[in-house]
Amino acid sequence: MVIALVSRMTLTFGSDGPKGPKCPLLDALLAEKGMPRKASYTKQEVAKLFGCSERTIQEWVREGKMKVHKLPGGPRFFAVDLEEFLANSTN
Repeated sequence: MVIALVSRMTLTFGSDGPKGPKCPLLDALLAEKGMPRKASYTKQEVAKLFGCSERTIQEWVREGKMKVHKLPGGPRFFAVDLEEFLANSTN
């Protein structure tokens, strides 16, 4: 088993993939869309997940509604941040 520290969340990698913090809202949405749980997602994946355009995702980031992390492979959205976005959008 390997443990990796990513930003402010710790992920444990086992034979069945990454296991991170509990994200019930994100997990329910992923299951509904038939998408796998991952540690991070691209802008395209997030747009597909939320059923909106990539432009809308960019606007949410610019407005401070959604967090993005700039990584060497390109910008990524962490699962824990998407969970926070979902929790705040239901209030």
